[in-house]
Amino acid sequence: MSQRLTPRFLMYAVLVILVATGLSSTVGFRRIVSLIDGRVGAKEAMHAHGRMATALDEQMQLLLVLLERPLTPAEHDALDRTLPTFETELAAAAARERAEELGLGVVRKAWLPHRAKIREILALDARPAPGILGEALASSGTLSRATSSFVLRRELDVSALRELIRRTAWQYVLLAVGLASLGMVVALLFHFRFTHFVRRPIEQVTDFLRSDSSLGQRLSVKGDAVVVELVRVCNEHFEDLERRTEDHWRELRAERRIATALIESVPGPAVLVNPAGEPLRANAAARELLTSPKGEEVSRELQRLVSEGIPAEETPYAVEIRAVAAPGEFSGSLVRLRALPTETAADLPSES
Repeated sequence: MSQRLTPRFLMYAVLVILVATGLSSTVGFRRIVSLIDGRVGAKEAMHAHGRMATALDEQMQLLLVLLERPLTPAEHDALDRTLPTFETELAAAAARERAEELGLGVVRKAWLPHRAKIREILALDARPAPGILGEALASSGTLSRATSSFVLRRELDVSALRELIRRTAWQYVLLAVGLASLGMVVALLFHFRFTHFVRRPIEQVTDFLRSDSSLGQRLSVKGDAVVVELVRVCNEHFEDLERRTEDHWRELRAERRIATALIESVPGPAVLVNPAGEPLRANAAARELLTSPKGEEVSRELQRLVSEGIPAEETPYAVEIRAVAAPGEFSGSLVRLRALPTETAADLPSES
């Protein structure tokens, strides 16, 4: 998980979700606007066609009333001129209907038999027969029902438009809410990851470095890949420090063994003193001398010899002073002491 879901990846995921939310809202808004624009134009055309169909039906009813009695020549000529006008208007309406898919064809289909009956009546010079008039009335009823059905269907289309807009808006609102919720979940995941995979490991590393831990201890944390790599480098540094410390201690132990062996090999009492005149190493004879009643006096004389640079022949205790340039704590001076007189040695307390 720490290798795949990096903080940068989570930040990009949040940005992508926010952009997707904005795009979905924009697309949904444009979709609704386009639906409204298209349907508003269709509604206006529907009302115009509905008014035309209603007016056409009313005029057909008026024509049928006129046809119930013999027509005068003037009425006959006026009706003959009016019929092509109706047909032209209906043809234009049908053309608009095909372009806008408004469904006015049903009115046109109902008008065609009506027109045939009207033309058949106009072809007669006298009052039409009852059968022809009944067929014309039936055709007019068909036209009225078609017109009413057309208007009702247009009203249903408007209701369907409202429902479509409401449903579309609700879908895009749900989509926006879902994307926003997903974005919040990713943000919480990012916060959890930052707290437990980045901040907490850093606190553990800080506490480890501030604690009095030994060189053998190592860091062990789980977190972000970068933090884990930092801990690995720290552990490598600790291992290198421990290795160099162990090497240094081995060198010091070797130097001590060498210094002890050299002092033990010197004939007579010998003491290795530091620049301050403090004894560092002494062979058995020198230790016996330093633990004698005159040991304190000998130690003070050694300090005066080294610190003041007094020659060995000017003191009754030193035979030879030789500088030692050894590394570490063994640099100083090697002093060969005079052996104690016999009577002084006899006065020493026995080891028993």
